[in-house]
Amino acid sequence: MQPFLMTSRHLPGARGCSQPGFTLLEVMIALVILSIGVLGIVALQVSTYKSLQTSHNYAYAAMLANDMADRILANPGNDAAYEHDDLPEGATDCNAEGAACSAADLVLHDINEWQTLIQSTGPGSLPDGQGSVDFITGPPRSINIVVRWDDNLSGSTGTNCVGLTGVTMSVNDLDCYVLTL
Repeated sequence: MQPFLMTSRHLPGARGCSQPGFTLLEVMIALVILSIGVLGIVALQVSTYKSLQTSHNYAYAAMLANDMADRILANPGNDAAYEHDDLPEGATDCNAEGAACSAADLVLHDINEWQTLIQSTGPGSLPDGQGSVDFITGPPRSINIVVRWDDNLSGSTGTNCVGLTGVTMSVNDLDCYVLTL
């Protein structure tokens, strides 16, 4: 029988020994790569959420502008009376059962309901929403329905709109949707 000799290939941790598995350095490099990937996915998720919120605001503003257009078209001959930029005083509730509303009362009622929808602060509403209707008498005669909101939540309260032609803009201007009749 031969005596048992310890050679370098039998010693634990000796050079030249091939052991299956990963070294600590390989694991750390894999974790760094994985972390960079996860951070990229999180950034993409935040960007997607912001884009989703912006598209919701534009769709809601378009719906509100079309709502006012329908109200104006449903009350023919009184389109100039719809010109406003705030809540009217003394609006009559034309939805009440048996309410007798004149065309002028209906205008105030429509403006009041529309402004209340725009300025609501519940979930799904426009942040700091504002609305106005501008009657343009010159040829061609037209009506501009403008819905404004603070899409980037900067605290803007002005009336300038990002992208509106002929208006000097700043970074804190409001986003707007303009519908022309």
